[in-house]
Amino acid sequence: MKKTNTILFTYDRPIQARLMLESFIEKQSQAFISKKNQPNAKGISGFHIETGLYFRSSCEANFILSNPDLNLISAETKLFRSRYLSPVTGKKRSYFPDFFSVFSQVLFEIKPIGWRDFYKQESISVVDAKIDSATELCNKTGWSFSLKEISCISKREMFLLRRQDVI
Repeated sequence: MKKTNTILFTYDRPIQARLMLESFIEKQSQAFISKKNQPNAKGISGFHIETGLYFRSSCEANFILSNPDLNLISAETKLFRSRYLSPVTGKKRSYFPDFFSVFSQVLFEIKPIGWRDFYKQESISVVDAKIDSATELCNKTGWSFSLKEISCISKREMFLLRRQDVI
């Protein structure tokens, strides 16, 4: 058998591959908490252990934890990409929603409750352009699009979920 340099892809070393993957997930799921205490809990990211889904905010983590029956997958692939014209720069941009429910065929974008009240106006216009492009994609594919406003999980609760190996 030809040896490869990457243990993850060598089939005769499943234990090393699993350990490397677990190590990677552990490093990626370490909490990074920003110095700013923003309402949307930016800077908190990691993996949901059971599903392997990556979250970029405590609102996304809360959505994953609150909806175990939706059979969610990450929507950050070309399949779910939509193009929009940025109202700020005038350039074409790509948009990837947060999650896709295989069960209900719905694309989800997750925002904190009341996000329009504390986002800057230019950020709101960009989000609106993204929503329009995702809605257009859904109309073409037969999917649905849903913008969900979700409460954020506190930093303390996030810490406890990490200690319980949930995230």
